[in-house]
Amino acid sequence: MKRLLASAALAVSVIGLTVMLTVTANAATTLSSAPAATGYARCPAAYLCIFNGANGTGEYCTYSAASRADAVTGCGFEQKGWLVRSVWNRHSYTEQFYKYRNFSGPSGYALAGDRGNASGCCQIRSFAKV
Repeated sequence: MKRLLASAALAVSVIGLTVMLTVTANAATTLSSAPAATGYARCPAAYLCIFNGANGTGEYCTYSAASRADAVTGCGFEQKGWLVRSVWNRHSYTEQFYKYRNFSGPSGYALAGDRGNASGCCQIRSFAKV
């Protein structure tokens, strides 16, 4: 009798687990069907984002750090030598941009919250909080 009750309890547990997994899988499917962010919307809050296309289009790189002596390493399009065409500074402070690594050759800046097209003259090889 005890074995019969234990088997029944195990069967109920397995059925409950199957239902829970099915619901979780369906919920994950629903969440993943949302459209991917495009343009500037890809830039996370509190990050500096640079794009190789105008208006936040094309390839992009994100930085959470306030300063970076080498912004090229880890940024695919800058490693290819492509220019920065647009920027969104979602940091809460101004960022100074430099043409060269190690904060050499100032080339412009973005105030906190600035978003827009760059002149397209250069790469941003380093940047620093001002």
